[in-house]
Amino acid sequence: EDCTHVEKSRLLQGNRAVWEGTVEGHPKGSSKVVKLPIVFIFDFDPQGKARETRVYVDNHLIGEQLK
Repeated sequence: EDCTHVEKSRLLQGNRAVWEGTVEGHPKGSSKVVKLPIVFIFDFDPQGKARETRVYVDNHLIGEQLK
């Protein structure tokens, strides 16, 4: 339902940016806080606009933390 991004590392190289960290928050219908590792990868065109964005998150960890 709500979340906060906590940055661990950031890499900018050429037209690519990689951000790694955790998302902390609670899912809808629960007051328990869960933490998930997350990685964002952005590729930019020559004008600086994002042409591709990928996000990797391990959603199965939500269920394990709510037990």
